[in-house]
Amino acid sequence: MTEVIVSTFETLDLLRYESPETVWTAIRKTYNDTAYETLGKKKSPKDEWISVEPWDLIKKRTDKKKSLLNTLSTDTIHPLELEYTMLDKAIQKSVRADKRHSLEQKAQKAEEAARQGYSRLMYRITNEVVGKRPKTEDPSKLILDDFLLTLIQ
Repeated sequence: MTEVIVSTFETLDLLRYESPETVWTAIRKTYNDTAYETLGKKKSPKDEWISVEPWDLIKKRTDKKKSLLNTLSTDTIHPLELEYTMLDKAIQKSVRADKRHSLEQKAQKAEEAARQGYSRLMYRITNEVVGKRPKTEDPSKLILDDFLLTLIQ
């Protein structure tokens, strides 16, 4: 870790007499490279309830959009637009079906939890479906509130 910091300062020292734009791009590149080496690439989570089929359709749609944007002739634009809208409708239909299937599974889990007497699990599933998140208090705020209350008293 210290080697990375030393190389960062060496980079800054070498760029002392450059223009601000090149200095900024070098700093940003060094910062991003260091973060990538230490933390790794950020993994974006995919929605669990969406199956593989809509993701494949989304990839096809993005490829179709790229080809649509790269076409120059007006004769080929219309068929590509039709294919793009058909893919878009297929994606919407597939995602709706996956969402419905996911909600049905959650409803079955909630019913089973209610039948077995697990009220905490039932309410957690219900709140997930409704979209309510549990309120979490910031620990620093709690400490500050306690400190202020002791000062007032």
